[in-house]
Amino acid sequence: VLSVPESCGALKELPEDHDDRIECNRVLLDKLQHCNAKGREVFWKLMDSSSTHSSENTALGIVFSNALKAGMAARVFLTVSRFNHSCKPNVHYSWQDGRGLAVVHSTRDIDAGEELCISYSFPDQTSRSRHAELRASWGFKCLCHVCSLEDAA
Repeated sequence: VLSVPESCGALKELPEDHDDRIECNRVLLDKLQHCNAKGREVFWKLMDSSSTHSSENTALGIVFSNALKAGMAARVFLTVSRFNHSCKPNVHYSWQDGRGLAVVHSTRDIDAGEELCISYSFPDQTSRSRHAELRASWGFKCLCHVCSLEDAA
């Protein structure tokens, strides 16, 4: 688990100022040095949705793309942060602040071999709002089962 320093903000959007980005990236790289080798390897394999603007992933870009809310902080988890999005997820992520523990529970029966998906958006959003947020925040067009049905209609 990599905790995001408060100096890097809430990570709703990347810092605008180039110097702030460099400093946040430096702080994150420093924190990564305290992770074990396997943790660093898994971290660098996570998606960087901001890397379309540059040729290589940055720690800040990976955190921005994969951090999940954990109480008042944001954290990157080596397993949960790898879950893809679905507008009708089969698992739900929550943070138990008192225990300092990430919890994932199923929202329905899951078939063996079925991909585990969480929702990156709020369930009460309209499909247009959800699609806009997914495109702006994570850089993809949702192709989940729900969106495939909407596109076919």
